[in-house]
Amino acid sequence: MITLFNSEWERLWSKRWTWLLVLAIPGLAYMTASFFETLQVDHDTLSQLFVLTGLRNNLYFPVDIIMAVFAASIFTEEYRGGQLRYVFLRQFTRRQIFFSKLLLICVCIVLMLILFAFCLIVTGYFFQFNEHGLLNYSLEALSYTFVYYGFAFVSLLGISSLFICISMYSKNVTYAIGGCMLYILASLLLDGTVIQLAALFSDIPLLELSITYSLIPFLQHTGLNEVIDGNTNVIVAILSVVVAHLIVFLWGAYHRFVKSDYLY
Repeated sequence: MITLFNSEWERLWSKRWTWLLVLAIPGLAYMTASFFETLQVDHDTLSQLFVLTGLRNNLYFPVDIIMAVFAASIFTEEYRGGQLRYVFLRQFTRRQIFFSKLLLICVCIVLMLILFAFCLIVTGYFFQFNEHGLLNYSLEALSYTFVYYGFAFVSLLGISSLFICISMYSKNVTYAIGGCMLYILASLLLDGTVIQLAALFSDIPLLELSITYSLIPFLQHTGLNEVIDGNTNVIVAILSVVVAHLIVFLWGAYHRFVKSDYLY
């Protein structure tokens, strides 16, 4: 399994688009800092939570798109392009290949969040949002930041499972990325409709919140803010939504990958 993961890792970093995505993250951090600078936001206001705020402003759209590209390339490109033939000749099972790719997605999420946090710290220093670096952060601010990044990771796991499923049923990488982007946009545009639907179950708060945050981009945009406030019902609802995504969409992707002909 380790050999298979190493093979997946090497193939990932041999592609140009991987490096382009890595370079996009410092760019996003810089644009975020420039945006706050343009708004003339008080530096003291951002000094404690710039690393958190920077991710929050990018999580529900740019970061999701980055994960969509990762999922489409790691799964669709090799699945549809016949590149798995060579892997099968090494006598790995489809199950092993699928879970090695899934592990690669998880590692990509972790590394992306770490890189994003580092870039925000650096850009925040140069824009003087946190000119004293991490030494200027209070324990409370660090706690909020770690909690937010933790739930950001959880939300990205959930949405990546959906992206993987879309990728497995798409004809090519273009269709896969297009389908993922359509979902992201629809989630942000239809949030009002979903909230109205959820209101029908106001007598059952947990169910209402689960429906409200059933679309993960909206969950990232709004729900994670309530997590920081310590809203227990929201935390349970978010975890329920993510677990449901993992079960339903990973099963669908796994079934397609393992049971179907990869050249179909």
